[in-house]
Amino acid sequence: MRLKDHVALITGAASGLGRATAKRFAEEGARLALFDIDEDRLRATMVDIRKKAREVIHIVGDISEESDVQRAVSKTVEAFGRLDILDNNAGILLLGEDVPVASLDRRVWDRVIAVNLTGTYLVCKYSIREMVETGGGSIINISSIAAFHGWDETGAYSASKGGVMALTRDIAKGYAESGIRANAICPGNIETPMVAPLSDESSWQADIENTPLKRLGKPEEVADVAVFLASEESSFITGAAIVVDGGFTA
Repeated sequence: MRLKDHVALITGAASGLGRATAKRFAEEGARLALFDIDEDRLRATMVDIRKKAREVIHIVGDISEESDVQRAVSKTVEAFGRLDILDNNAGILLLGEDVPVASLDRRVWDRVIAVNLTGTYLVCKYSIREMVETGGGSIINISSIAAFHGWDETGAYSASKGGVMALTRDIAKGYAESGIRANAICPGNIETPMVAPLSDESSWQADIENTPLKRLGKPEEVADVAVFLASEESSFITGAAIVVDGGFTA
């Protein structure tokens, strides 16, 4: 087991990439703290992985609220005594509202930045404090190919994910001497509930045609990369952006 006895805090664990990562971490022996705003789906994730997880707790809260984040990190350390891995999956994509910049409503911009970028910063902030105390850890932030590849729309989402990538690099450089590694996974077009409004094949056809592997990705394929980055197999990797997009940006 590649993560045996490691303690991992996973945000956005109720569905999509977070849920897939929770399942893979459980299979690899990690002790898990699952954090999400959606209590019903979070409990469903708990039920789904309980037979595989050595130990698992869940915390309900909003990643963009500092007090909720502090509580999530504190409960993780109270339950397990340490924090070794942070996997930051929580994020939103407001399809239909995140429009080209000149028409983009400030409310939409503020909400996307608050969750995707400020939320990532907050969880990193409080997790790093714990990791420094115990000699290090691995931080995995979910960015996106939108950090590198322009789109016709989704200005707020692209800006937030570009910010996550920059933040990850700063953490990697700033905390390397404390034994902390920080890397970002940049998924492409992945079949998750976040993009459910575009889940029919016709909506994705242009992107599929522009993807060398000619299909959408699966959440489990991103989760496998997260396991690698969380494990000692990636011990000399920090500040990296791992693209998981079927060759879309190639």
